[in-house]
Amino acid sequence: MIDPLWKKVQDDDVEAFNELYHSYVNQLYNYGLRFTSRSDIIKDTIQNLFIHFYQKRHDINITSSVKAYLITSMRRSIIEAVKDIHQSTDYDFDAQLEFVDSVEENLIREDEKQELKDKLDQAKTGLTKRQAEAIYLKFDSGLEYSEICDIMNLTKEAAYKLVNEALKRLSKNF
Repeated sequence: MIDPLWKKVQDDDVEAFNELYHSYVNQLYNYGLRFTSRSDIIKDTIQNLFIHFYQKRHDINITSSVKAYLITSMRRSIIEAVKDIHQSTDYDFDAQLEFVDSVEENLIREDEKQELKDKLDQAKTGLTKRQAEAIYLKFDSGLEYSEICDIMNLTKEAAYKLVNEALKRLSKNF
């Protein structure tokens, strides 16, 4: 089923495009922070992503959700941007990836929640980079497994297994 907002964008509704942009720009920025701390790269990537998205709106066939499409596109674009900076064809992006704690965790300010936050942060250090990304996509971004599969290029079974193993590791370390 086509998202009604996306349908309006395809029908050249500029206000619908603005609404779509404002609905996802912060989430895409926060996701970009998982790959690089360079704000300029993240902002340029988002800008280029939405320019491309608007220019190709009549040709893009979104089979899952708009959110999953944007996150997938953002992931590919930011990885390419980071690789370009290192100007090396043998640069191992996954080896360099520092998947950091989510921004919303920084908003937890109450003292009674601080202890739980510290425990969770400690438990997350035991996750692999792929597990940390899968946990972020599933729980922080609220994506479905099928969307995680598209973004991370996994089978549904592999996505279930990755999240399950991450949750087991978190509960063991928590």
